[in-house]
Amino acid sequence: AEPMGAPPPGLERAERLKQAAAASSEPARKVLSWLASNLVHRGWLSPLDKLTQQVEEQVELSADAVRAAVAELSAAGLLDLDGERVLTVAGLFSTKMTGLDFAMADGHTVHLIDPMAALAASVALQQAGEVRAQCPVTGQRLVLECDSSGVASRAPETVCAFLGGERDGAAVTGVLLADDDALGAWQEQAGDPPGMPLTSFLFPMAAGDLGQ
Repeated sequence: AEPMGAPPPGLERAERLKQAAAASSEPARKVLSWLASNLVHRGWLSPLDKLTQQVEEQVELSADAVRAAVAELSAAGLLDLDGERVLTVAGLFSTKMTGLDFAMADGHTVHLIDPMAALAASVALQQAGEVRAQCPVTGQRLVLECDSSGVASRAPETVCAFLGGERDGAAVTGVLLADDDALGAWQEQAGDPPGMPLTSFLFPMAAGDLGQ
């Protein structure tokens, strides 16, 4: 049975990130903010030892405090690491191509982890821009116009999403899709994975709340 108060399928990661963010120490918040800003404006991050040095110089934390903050963020799932490389930041941004991008009005582009990140990116960064993706079923180009409060419009207007849940402890990657037919076809092809389908009708209503 589901434990009492467990988040619905598709929202597990969002719930964990929310709790982790609330429990983060002040140094961890400073380091995460610096890493996110650096990734967004440069498009890449240095290996961890060099990053530690850069953060130490610019955030007025000792190297030990920076290392402790990185360990805390990593344990909380707010940073994913592969050895000396940072793979994801703040549960939103990826250092590798994902096929889902947020192109900001200021000209910078950052890779997004999944559709949940697509709903939250403009809110998190307080930046207008476009989320760009391609429907895996129809091949159509999908664009979400975003302002600092979230998704403002969709092209095509039928854009919908599947927010991936978790199967056997592993995350199911969600997708943006062109329309409800594509959503149904994708779910069938993927073997009906756990998660939350956001139909084109539900999408605009849910997007704002989920993004916040």
